[in-house]
Amino acid sequence: MDRRSFLKKASLFTAMNIFCVENIFAKNIGTFDSAELAFKALGISLKDGNYFAGMGDPHFNVERTHYNDLFNQVADELKTYSPAPAFLAMLGDLISNGNKCAGDVSKNHNMAIKELELLKAGINRLKPIEPKFVLGNHDTIEPKDFDNVLYKKYMPELKSYYSFDFAGVHFITLNGLHCAMLDDDQLKWLKDDIAKLKGQDIVIFIHQPVGSVSAEYKAGLVVRDIVNSYKGDVKIIAGHTHKNAQMTLHTPSGKTASQFVLEAPRKNKAPVYWLFAVRNNKIAGCVFRNKDAKFEAYSFDGKKRDWLEPFEKQNYKAVFSPLSPEYEERKVEGWFNPSKCIYYYYFLKHLEVGIDLSKVGKYSKLALLGSRLRGKKAKTKFRFSSDGENWTELEPTKENNFYYEFDLPESLKNKKKIYVDLWTGHVASNFSCIAVK
Repeated sequence: MDRRSFLKKASLFTAMNIFCVENIFAKNIGTFDSAELAFKALGISLKDGNYFAGMGDPHFNVERTHYNDLFNQVADELKTYSPAPAFLAMLGDLISNGNKCAGDVSKNHNMAIKELELLKAGINRLKPIEPKFVLGNHDTIEPKDFDNVLYKKYMPELKSYYSFDFAGVHFITLNGLHCAMLDDDQLKWLKDDIAKLKGQDIVIFIHQPVGSVSAEYKAGLVVRDIVNSYKGDVKIIAGHTHKNAQMTLHTPSGKTASQFVLEAPRKNKAPVYWLFAVRNNKIAGCVFRNKDAKFEAYSFDGKKRDWLEPFEKQNYKAVFSPLSPEYEERKVEGWFNPSKCIYYYYFLKHLEVGIDLSKVGKYSKLALLGSRLRGKKAKTKFRFSSDGENWTELEPTKENNFYYEFDLPESLKNKKKIYVDLWTGHVASNFSCIAVK
């Protein structure tokens, strides 16, 4: 498969697989000819200042130079406002080829270095508006790149996570790294940063959206803990999926957080961006500059969605992921390389694992969670065994886009070990964990 076809399929994975909470937009107040008129409909005057801009993944690119042109158009347009936005939040995947899973590995390094130079040129064009960088999976070189080595070498002034205050609101910029998770140093920093606050509203910038019940969920659980324990209001602004989405996430403890996922300019080949106004120490309203150069005004009243892990509220006796000591990986093959993240698989073609169930007791059902395996590329097969040699092929008795549950035959119930063999049906397959009940 050539690079162009690969990237097309990779973008489908990003947009369709990772983020599985239903896309529920905030209430659209109307569409207007200017940002000023759109904010006026929300009872806000841009002339008062105290607002900022946000955009989804810029993806500066050596080959697809129109991505760079789109960023430049956004920068030029933002500078026409008076007053201009205080800053532009760039929600991750600043470059395209840092990550070896998104193209020709032999070319990636040199291309990424050139893209960093394109990024620097774009930031220079944005002046005097300040950039607020968020790092994404394409800004790492592989799953265990916790230091963002490319940026550390070529843009050492860029912080991979940080916080700041603006107009009475505390902003926290997190680095979800390659696998939508926070490293230990970042987690300690985050806890210390939160501990210093006195209850003011928080806005969290992070590349990967939170609230996923598919593969990328660990960083979201950290954010959920913040929402659960923090007495102030929390809003999340993310990128990654390349399309707009808004929802109000409802935690198990009863607290809520509004999340905006921002469209990337590349999606509709248009210089799209969002504007967020801060009034009385809160985000008071937001406006989307759409692909038709019109301005959509939104309020915050999205429907609530449960904010859960893949296996919560499912009544499973035990759940096993690639990080579990009971989990034995026997074979793994991806449609592309690499196919394994730290705690889940992506671009997965074939996987065979064994699970030690000797401490579980009785069980009769098995489920594949945080998974999307069906597709037209090839036949999806689900095979199971108690010895790793004699296999029984089964079809799910329950399934949706991210969940498959099987009623096990008598020959496989209550065994001390069970083997699972998966052959996936499409390039964008992903898999997170196995559960029994």
